[in-house]
Amino acid sequence: MGYYINHPTLTKEDYLEQNGVECDRLPAWPPPEGLCFIFLVDNGPFTAAAIAYDKAEYDDFSSNPRDTRPVRWFMLNKSKAVEFGADGYRPLKMEKFNP
Repeated sequence: MGYYINHPTLTKEDYLEQNGVECDRLPAWPPPEGLCFIFLVDNGPFTAAAIAYDKAEYDDFSSNPRDTRPVRWFMLNKSKAVEFGADGYRPLKMEKFNP
């Protein structure tokens, strides 16, 4: 399981729209310095804001041709991702980011 944005009061969409920059297409790895990519995946009844904290996570969300779920791509400051990023049990730490 990866790390995901879960803000306590805002929707994932609102948080990303207010704090990130939406990309008009899949961005190429690596992200610009100080930023990370967020994949906002529409799972039908809910969305997930997955943090691509390294190349393997990026590849998991960007290169599966059988995954037809709608996705929006965002760039977000790493510090903003760390603020509300967790894997369900552990908070995301800045050291987790790895180009």
